[in-house]
Amino acid sequence: MKKNKGVISAFLALIFLLVAALIAVTLESTRAACLDYLAETAARSGLESVFAAFDSDVLNEHGLLTVRGREGGRLTWPLDAERYARAYFDPAGGSKRSGDRVGLSSLSVRAKDSVFITEDNGKIFVDAVMDYMKSAGIGIMLKETLERLGLFDEDGALTFSGSLQRFLGSDEFSLEDILKDYGDLKGKAEDLISAAQAAGEEGGEEGREDESSGGGKVDLSGTSFSELLDELKLIRDGGILGFVTGNSQISALAWTDAENPSRLPEAEKALHSGLARADYSFDETLLLGEYLMNTMRCYTEQGRGGHRYEAEYVITGKQTERAALAAIAADLMLIRTGLNFAYLCTDSEKQAAVETLALSVMTALAVPELTAVLKWLLITAWAAAEAVADLRALFQGKRVVLWKSKSSWKLLSLSLESAEQTQGFSIGLGYRDYLRLLFYLHAGPGAAYRMMDVIQARQKQYRYDFRMREYMVSASLTMTAEVTTLYLQYPAFRRLSGAGFGRRYSKTAACSY
Repeated sequence: MKKNKGVISAFLALIFLLVAALIAVTLESTRAACLDYLAETAARSGLESVFAAFDSDVLNEHGLLTVRGREGGRLTWPLDAERYARAYFDPAGGSKRSGDRVGLSSLSVRAKDSVFITEDNGKIFVDAVMDYMKSAGIGIMLKETLERLGLFDEDGALTFSGSLQRFLGSDEFSLEDILKDYGDLKGKAEDLISAAQAAGEEGGEEGREDESSGGGKVDLSGTSFSELLDELKLIRDGGILGFVTGNSQISALAWTDAENPSRLPEAEKALHSGLARADYSFDETLLLGEYLMNTMRCYTEQGRGGHRYEAEYVITGKQTERAALAAIAADLMLIRTGLNFAYLCTDSEKQAAVETLALSVMTALAVPELTAVLKWLLITAWAAAEAVADLRALFQGKRVVLWKSKSSWKLLSLSLESAEQTQGFSIGLGYRDYLRLLFYLHAGPGAAYRMMDVIQARQKQYRYDFRMREYMVSASLTMTAEVTTLYLQYPAFRRLSGAGFGRRYSKTAACSY
């Protein structure tokens, strides 16, 4: 009888052990499932916490969401992600007190990928700018930009291209005739200019007689073609900058910082370049131009300290601010001269006045067959003189219409003297609007990196260690965590369940702005 009781006691003990082991395994399995979810959440939370520490200065000043991911070429964000993940995964901070239900024994974070804003040949930066600009209302912004450039009418149609096509198709202007008249200009220009200088005054007298008899509104009386040529020659030899800026002091700063993003090795720029492209789409170009003009300084709107001609540098890529401003002035001179020349080709009244003057000069020289050559030379010089007047108004912060008309044409004589008193217009484009046009002609990866140069130079005024190449916009990681068992700590339970001393969790996470 006693022997049977002992068997029953042993059997009950074994049953109790098995039931206890089953309960422990069930609890540990439930705990393992919870820890698996906790590990995934910790990995994601750790990385998101890194990106939550975005650079507020860059965001407030330039609208870009970026976070510092490395220092001195060494990745630092994985250490931050590990710290955040550990605090989330192990709220007890490694303490083995009875309240700890995690039992974290080790945790490590390894960077899987990091995408920095200076990579992908500028596309990463452009995408960041697009996100910022689109959040401000892309439709309204594009419409306002087109309206400022005179390319948008009330019906929403692009009008500039239509106007240009009508101009090129008009009966008053023939490109073939222009080319024909200029065919022998190269060989005869020097002789013609010398002869015109010698007969300038006589040509002017005859021009007055013809003009007074014609009764036209354009007054070329007193016009000295030789003086105008001399003035234009000075501009050609000495540059346009001094003529349009007056006595303004030009900045002598240079963009020579060896740490500028534009000076990064091409191999580093090309990282993550699987989707890189050299050209931008139409809306990207427009929005980049709008971003440039809304966040960066230019000649007419200078800030305090630092570089003064940021937009000019972005557009031209010149390493000194003086050279950048001079390049802008030269480009604007070319554009305004071309548009003014195009307008003169459509103004029959002004053409008649110029032709009268050319005929009088060539008749005095006994070479009336060269009248057409001198006519187009005079028209070109007149367009250039009007362009100088336009640039003076622009550099003074005034407006100049894109396409001239009889009422908006300022110089009624072939002389730059009246350009001193030239006023701007109440409507038209300002200096910044013309910079937009120039940017559309120069937009490309180089411009994107020069924008980053400007941002870095701005930040380094008060943050000497700021480097654009150290800021990232996207990253991914792999987190590995090891935890000890809690309900299977007894050796008998481990043997019965086949469980080891702990579990390992490996989770991946990705985050981007």
